[in-house]
Amino acid sequence: MAKSAGADIHKRTLEDCDEKTKTFGEVVRHIAESVYGETILWATCTSPLVFPKDYREAIAAYYPALEQGCDSLMSVESFKRYIRNEEELINYGLGLKHVPSQQLPTFYFVTDGVLMAPRLKMIEWAYFHGKHPYKFLVNKRTGCDIDDGLDLACARAWLDMGESV
Repeated sequence: MAKSAGADIHKRTLEDCDEKTKTFGEVVRHIAESVYGETILWATCTSPLVFPKDYREAIAAYYPALEQGCDSLMSVESFKRYIRNEEELINYGLGLKHVPSQQLPTFYFVTDGVLMAPRLKMIEWAYFHGKHPYKFLVNKRTGCDIDDGLDLACARAWLDMGESV
């Protein structure tokens, strides 16, 4: 589809697709080395609810963000939830130190829907964003990332709901 629309494409080799033969960083570097242009916008197929308007907004935000000191752009969804790991509380306290979730610090899910960086930096980092990315905020619907059947069902439901959500 992309080629028929006039886009340059790069077809990966099987070893660049199996997630076992090479590390993900090696795959990113290989793709960045195999395409042309100054900037790469990485649009993953597992984020199907990122629409043209979202890409336009991300591109419009990207260049000013670089001028302000960011090194890349990544789409994120913000959240405020109580987080802990196996051993400890991460962002909240117990008893009198407990606060409503609205008062928790903001954390971000990286949605992988839109990732942008200078192509040469992607080669250097072997990754699609740097340490100082601009956080391009998207809503839960746009940030949908399909990793399993439940995610797919959610994406289908949100798609059927249209732009109203």
